[in-house]
Amino acid sequence: MINILLPRELHADPLINLLYLIPLGALLGIAISLSHSFSGNIWLRQRNYMMLSMILPVVALVITKAISSNIFLSLGMIGALSIIRYRAPIKSPYELGLLFSFITIGISLGVDIRYAFLLTFFLISIPFLFYLLDRFPVFRSYWEQNKKKGQLSVKNKPKFSKPAKDKDHKKIEEKKKRINTKGNA
Repeated sequence: MINILLPRELHADPLINLLYLIPLGALLGIAISLSHSFSGNIWLRQRNYMMLSMILPVVALVITKAISSNIFLSLGMIGALSIIRYRAPIKSPYELGLLFSFITIGISLGVDIRYAFLLTFFLISIPFLFYLLDRFPVFRSYWEQNKKKGQLSVKNKPKFSKPAKDKDHKKIEEKKKRINTKGNA
């Protein structure tokens, strides 16, 4: 039954199959991004992030199709992706998880379309699960307590003192003052 609804590949010809899978990968990525953006992560609705959620699955799909027959190329690509992860500025573990899930959607589309749909369904259901759990006072109070412990609010934000200036920095400021006083005279 599942094979009829979700076959492993959409078409026998690899090129036509790829032409079907590219827009499908973009749609799955945007669906994940939109579902997570409605759970309070408004930054996911930014144009750049929406474009990224469409690009990453497609790029991973094309890479998977290109290197599927060569084990050495696939191992090299895994190394390249890990280097990209360490060089990119990631704001939170949640963002990193979403980026890797977009890449995984593309890889799974290249291997078996059923895995991609199952993973997408799971990732889309996470914000809705937390929305339902948030309706129960037990979970809501637990998360609010942990939020107070783990995050800084505006009220208890630590105040940082200005660093002590060294002699070279004082000399530069004195030169700037002399230049400003000469310019005003």
